[in-house]
Amino acid sequence: MSERRLSEIARHLVQPSDIVGSDFNLVNRAAVKAGIRYDLWQQGFLYLLLAKREDGRYACGAGGAVLSSCRQIGKTFMIGTAMFILCAGRKGTLVIWTAHHTRTSDETFNDLCELARTPVLARYVDHIRRANGQQEIRFSNGSRIMFGARENGFGRGLHSADIEVFDEAQILTVKALDNLIPIVNTSPNPLVVLMGNPPKPGDQSEAFAEKRANALAGSDGMLYVELSADPDADPDDRDQWAKANPSYPRRTGEEAILRMRNLLAEDSFRREALGIWDETASVHVIDPDVWAGETIEEPDTTGLLAFGVDMPPDRGALAIGYAIRKPDGTALVGVEEYRSTGTQGVAWAVEWLAERWAKTAAVVVDGAVAGHEPAARPQGPPRARHGHPDPRLGRGDRSHARYDPRPQDPPPARRRAAPVGDGRARRHAARSRAERGGRLAEERLGRGHQPPAGRHFGPARRVYDQKASGTQTEGDDMSGFYLADGTRLDMAPKVNGSPFLSTSSSLIGPIIGVADEDMPVIRQLLKVWRDKYPRNLIRTAYYDAKEKFRDFRISIPDTIKTKARPMIGWPAKAVRSLSDLSVLEGLSIPGDDTHGLKSLFDDNRLDVEIPQCIVSCYTHSCSFMTVSADPDDEDRIVFTPRSADWSSAIWDRMNRRIAAALTITENDAEGRITGFDVWLPRRVYRCRGRIMPWTAEAHETHLDECTVVPFIHDPQMNRPFGRSRINRTVMSLTDIGFRTVVRMEASAEFYSVPKLWFLGADRDAFSDDTWSSLISAINAIGKDEDGDLPQINQITQASMQPHSDMLKTVAMLAASEMSVPVDEMGITLDNPSSAEAMAAAERKLTRIADRQNRIFTRAIRDMLAIAVRLRGEDPSDMRDVRPIWSPTREVSIGARADAFSKIAQVQPAFAQSEAGWRYAGFSQDDVTSIISAVKTQQARGVLDQLVNGGADGGQPTQPNTGPRGPQPAEQGA
Repeated sequence: MSERRLSEIARHLVQPSDIVGSDFNLVNRAAVKAGIRYDLWQQGFLYLLLAKREDGRYACGAGGAVLSSCRQIGKTFMIGTAMFILCAGRKGTLVIWTAHHTRTSDETFNDLCELARTPVLARYVDHIRRANGQQEIRFSNGSRIMFGARENGFGRGLHSADIEVFDEAQILTVKALDNLIPIVNTSPNPLVVLMGNPPKPGDQSEAFAEKRANALAGSDGMLYVELSADPDADPDDRDQWAKANPSYPRRTGEEAILRMRNLLAEDSFRREALGIWDETASVHVIDPDVWAGETIEEPDTTGLLAFGVDMPPDRGALAIGYAIRKPDGTALVGVEEYRSTGTQGVAWAVEWLAERWAKTAAVVVDGAVAGHEPAARPQGPPRARHGHPDPRLGRGDRSHARYDPRPQDPPPARRRAAPVGDGRARRHAARSRAERGGRLAEERLGRGHQPPAGRHFGPARRVYDQKASGTQTEGDDMSGFYLADGTRLDMAPKVNGSPFLSTSSSLIGPIIGVADEDMPVIRQLLKVWRDKYPRNLIRTAYYDAKEKFRDFRISIPDTIKTKARPMIGWPAKAVRSLSDLSVLEGLSIPGDDTHGLKSLFDDNRLDVEIPQCIVSCYTHSCSFMTVSADPDDEDRIVFTPRSADWSSAIWDRMNRRIAAALTITENDAEGRITGFDVWLPRRVYRCRGRIMPWTAEAHETHLDECTVVPFIHDPQMNRPFGRSRINRTVMSLTDIGFRTVVRMEASAEFYSVPKLWFLGADRDAFSDDTWSSLISAINAIGKDEDGDLPQINQITQASMQPHSDMLKTVAMLAASEMSVPVDEMGITLDNPSSAEAMAAAERKLTRIADRQNRIFTRAIRDMLAIAVRLRGEDPSDMRDVRPIWSPTREVSIGARADAFSKIAQVQPAFAQSEAGWRYAGFSQDDVTSIISAVKTQQARGVLDQLVNGGADGGQPTQPNTGPRGPQPAEQGA
């Protein structure tokens, strides 16, 4: 297909008048020298974009330039390269490039950074600044291109700019435009560019839609280009594909568009692939002309009214409509109230309806208002006090309801209205026990953690078998199966999400139910997670021995390289060798356990959960333990371990604790995030976005700190969240060891069959099956034409010694980096290490373990103190509470017994204390049993002395409960 001009493909083309020239000719000449070639339609757009009037100003400088198209046509490349060349050639030009999402802005920045590396254009670039939130390309002539995301408030505070580019203009609010447009007012020749795709329902597209409407109305002084298929286009028509996407089929292949056709809904395909605006294909339920023709100026609303409550897709307003049936069988319908939720919230609707309850027949509340879910989700017909839904209606039809015409008392509300504050109503829902238990169970399962025994899940009342393929052997209907808490099995939380998460799914808009002042913190937490998630995934891959094979592409054949699998477990050894020295046995609580700490410890299985936190923190540098009250029982506290690859946190350097944290709790099969919790001082948000838009429930904690405690490996002042045991050195050494073993395997394969050279022999002397010739019992080769016998030479097999020596060297380096004995790396040295050398190597690791156990002790005490405060108790008397760790150093039983006996002789109380028996090498369970037996023996001895009248003058004697020192000899009379 030949290239087409802009005028041939644009469905709408509105261009400014009085054009006398354009800067595009200069830009295009520079682009050609840099190896950039624009398509014909791109040349036409850039010519109009940079067109000038007779006074030298841009022709579209007053109204701006707007480009609406489908995805993947090259608009970012076209405008981005043009802005780059303009800055390189025009002194002191400042370009502001904004996108709604941070990810989009970052990708454009990275693309133009690659352009800055080309030999022709690199000489014009002074330097590139890559700091987050401050990305810019600075040119040697003083020009700059600044990049940022509108969701992070980029652009505020800037004083002036010459050109502004609004990417993702379909998500551009009038408020954002009002904040950014004045920046170019001081420029002598400003230019504003908006480019985007047709907006989806719910997109904040007021500015983009207004620009389109003005252009189609014939506004002069602006450039508007819309590339789209016909409004009534057949989605499968290839000609319409070409009309909407100028890059089809040269750069955008048919397979790419077919993929969107198969995976997207038809409305989405028309927007994303064909560039058709929704309004061009919309169908009104009631024709506007018919509605206008039936308007009644003074309607008679006498009688019982039925009210309907609904919201538009963007949740920006709340509408209340009414209907009343007339004696002639007709109905009167109208809109009674329409208010902005941004300024008045939604709680006013409850009071408004309550005032009219006496003359209300029915109230139909759309699911999007009651549950903050899309309007398409059916909630079922309302059930009146003395009536039932019409059986002829479908289960999801809510358009009719039978009612008792007598005045009724308001039914008990399942939701309690919250007071409006700061223009937003916060939802506080009174959940039933089954709903709360199901939600908590869903959160635990979504995190991959089992709930403690006897907590939320019980055995199913009926059991079904499942084949290995995942299909049921007893039918597919699970509606008859129930969990012990009453939850129907087909409605129970699903745990079939992807083990990997999509970082793009964290780019979310406003969350209904979150206070305005908390949204910047949530966005920052999501950004921290996006930035750290790739590195956390890499470390997880190394720990699981699933890392990518990194080859130098020199000596290893592709047939071996493609089949190589990791076989070196050094990263896991780095983690487990240290974590195995942190064995938590219990708690040491002096005096009475007034706060029930041992019950907290046992109920939450902390002896099992905390070691998981420790392994995770050694893998990723940190992990987290969240502390929350059980929704079913506020006195019961739940500790939940969280991995760093599904969490993020912000550190409070002033108070040396976590300021805010985010933990991802749910995702779908494609890895999209559908739920997360945000932990802030005084409150926790449970955010859910399984069905857009995102909504949140706020739970008050009444604590001035975040109820999340970090477990950190090697915290430092410049790295408060520590470092991973799988550091860059360990990963690099693992890669070297991996390559060394693969080279050994390749060498073994190469020399597994003898390599023979026959000098002077003809090729015809051998059969095609050379392997059979080599292994045959008798082989013969005749003389050549000169009567000479062929010479046979065999290539000597290469030695494996260099490979094994290199592997041994790398293993020793890795052992030194991880502070573990070389013998544990699978390497046998020529001179075996002595016992003293092995003990010295182990002492270094045990010292690290002792230091880490002190850090973990602080974390455990902090989480227990938070739990006590959540119960409303004072933890000030918990200063002496300590976790009990198993000894990190191995000492023989004989040595321990000898030391125990000698210390007890000097201080007999040592033998009667828990510390003494733990020093002797007994586990905490054994120590508890021993101390209990000692106390029983003491009580029995005292009782015997009292019964027998005492000894030595009636004074009870102390029973012998442990080793005693030598007694003085008796003195004679």
